[in-house]
Amino acid sequence: QYYAYIIQLIRRRWLIVVVAAIVCMAGWPAVLAIPNTYEVTAKIQLDTETILNPLLRGLAVDTHLTEKTAMLLQRTLLSRANLEKIARAADMDHLAKTTEDFDRILRGLAGTIQINQLRIPGGGERMDRYRDDVFSISARNEDPERAKKIVDEVLDLFVEGIFSASSDDSRQTQAFLDKQIELY
Repeated sequence: QYYAYIIQLIRRRWLIVVVAAIVCMAGWPAVLAIPNTYEVTAKIQLDTETILNPLLRGLAVDTHLTEKTAMLLQRTLLSRANLEKIARAADMDHLAKTTEDFDRILRGLAGTIQINQLRIPGGGERMDRYRDDVFSISARNEDPERAKKIVDEVLDLFVEGIFSASSDDSRQTQAFLDKQIELY
């Protein structure tokens, strides 16, 4: 049975070659018309317990919220004010002529930035557990430099937020200690 198929293929080989050439000639321009898209990804490790505990202090909730941390990071880092900073840092604000254009750019920018939690084996003492404190921040763009600038600015905003929160905590702690020393 297979032998009969092979004989038919050999007899019609030129027809097969012509059909393949026509398909290739039609397909190549379509493939060339697809724009290049570049993706930049940065991975960060967060001590979620330390970062979230000051924010959740005094609340009666479970502070081990690693499943929701990526969503919390996405909402915080991709607020309107932060998106405007990211757009300006990536020189995307020059592309807008009106405020509606700038709003459209911001909505598109919010859609291109992804913050995801990664499951990496090796959490804890046993290798069958997963680490849940590693996150990826990625952005896609037609311009590789712009994609890199977007991810860099998101990382900068993240680090700024951590340092400002820790400095606020330090100031509050220092003020509390000063009050206690005065009372003593």
